[in-house]
Amino acid sequence: MTINLGIIAARGGSKGLSGKNLRLLAGRPLIEHTILAAKQSRLLSDFLVTTDDAAIAETARAAGASVPFMRPAELAADETPIWPVVLHATERWEEASGQRADAVVLLQATSPLRISEDIDGCIERFWTLKADICSSVVQTYFNLVEPIPNSPGFVRPCSPVMLTYYCRAPLKIWTGFLSQEGAWKLQ
Repeated sequence: MTINLGIIAARGGSKGLSGKNLRLLAGRPLIEHTILAAKQSRLLSDFLVTTDDAAIAETARAAGASVPFMRPAELAADETPIWPVVLHATERWEEASGQRADAVVLLQATSPLRISEDIDGCIERFWTLKADICSSVVQTYFNLVEPIPNSPGFVRPCSPVMLTYYCRAPLKIWTGFLSQEGAWKLQ
């Protein structure tokens, strides 16, 4: 049986928008939208919330999420990259469950419009394409990646030469470029 583990990362110390994960959006705390999508997913075997904040943990549990541990302070700083947080949560889940995750889906609480069908579509695509990673993307004018010719659904970072060209080009030719965004990342 393939195990797809969902991890919802929600830090308490946001500097840009204080308390953002608990702020109400459409009558619910922001994090609850992601929890509901994870609960409704057909393909997530399990999911958990990793947080350093007691109020976020309480809200997540009330919404039906597992919060099996509190994230250590060294993994909750502003400058902490997300992947050590994901690795910590995955290792803790594997130790507690006695299982090994075959794929890990990072679900950012700050992408509340993602629905369970988005999560399941990403997981299906990841396994069907035997990809190394699957990420949601948006059309953009910065942090550019480009579609790989003759490889539908695959992207690569833009080369420095291309960036130099496009940085001097009019916006009308900036079509078809993508940037990762936070709705999901699966690895």
